[in-house]
Amino acid sequence: MSAPPLPSAGAGVPLVVAVDRFLDRFRNDQGTRTTYAVTLTRLRDLAGDLLPVGHLTAEVYETVMGRWDDKAANTFNKHLSALNSFAAYCRRQEWLTTDPGRRLERRKVTRARDKPYPGPASNGCSPTTATSYANGCCGGCSTKPAPAPTKSSASTSPTLTWSSAAP
Repeated sequence: MSAPPLPSAGAGVPLVVAVDRFLDRFRNDQGTRTTYAVTLTRLRDLAGDLLPVGHLTAEVYETVMGRWDDKAANTFNKHLSALNSFAAYCRRQEWLTTDPGRRLERRKVTRARDKPYPGPASNGCSPTTATSYANGCCGGCSTKPAPAPTKSSASTSPTLTWSSAAP
């Protein structure tokens, strides 16, 4: 019994066959397979299962990615990576001669910890008078740390209270 021949570029590999072969590579990694399958199902729905892979265009990829235009950058990038991985696989198989994702760019991911510190520059403090974020700046802004607790002179108990006066 012989194995069926693999399709060649001249045979116009149907999208459904290419997607199945691509996803089969991830049979031991169900997380990746599932994520890629969501994206590639969208591609198949829009382009059609019988479209030859060689006919995938930048416009087709742009239409597929339109589904995630209003989503977070991480979500958009995840689906773009799936399409790009699929295209790279198809190019290695010589089913594609161009990159249909060539016009699409990853989005910049913004994380809270990556946001610039809004201290001295946003409140009039000069960078030369600012000490450090941990120590506050020159004294007149909201980044100044709370003062250290002091003993209250009105009480004989050892209770500490917060003083609102600047040190």
